[in-house]
Amino acid sequence: MSNQSRYELLALALSYPHPELVAAIEQGRYDKEFGQTAPLPVNLEELEVEYCRLFVGPGHVEVPPYESVYREHDIKMQKGLVMGPPAAAVSKMYQEAGLQLARGFHDMPDHIAAETWFLAYLEAMSNSADGLDFLQRKQQFIHRHLGHWAAAFAEAVQRASRHAWYIYVSKLLAETIEAEAGRTLYS
Repeated sequence: MSNQSRYELLALALSYPHPELVAAIEQGRYDKEFGQTAPLPVNLEELEVEYCRLFVGPGHVEVPPYESVYREHDIKMQKGLVMGPPAAAVSKMYQEAGLQLARGFHDMPDHIAAETWFLAYLEAMSNSADGLDFLQRKQQFIHRHLGHWAAAFAEAVQRASRHAWYIYVSKLLAETIEAEAGRTLYS
């Protein structure tokens, strides 16, 4: 994947780290696409450790990577529960676009990586014969989903992360979604 879109790069960065991510960073794909120098990790293990500390656990999860947590608040808990209504809503949008979660993906449908991979797919499909439909789906998805929680998620990552890479990625995510949310289909 040498010609990756912004959303593919964001999804790769927000998924569990693997060698393709390190290669993309080292090859300068983030620098080129976003126009900002990416911090270089020492190795893959360094990213895996921080990813797990932030998003997985064990124990307390510093920054839950699920839309449901940010959108469905309980007054007593100050955060929503996983697999809330947003998870069902994004699953429905995936199905309407002809997709389902990959068999190897063992997380919730409203995980930040799943949502950004979906945007990458919609963006790629917007160049097809049904491009306008996919472009409308993309805008709809941002306005109904990521536009409501990406900034809060990014802010939480920036506060909790001990690694420059995840601070960098969270800023890119917030900037990209904010810019996209400000666009209309006709501008």
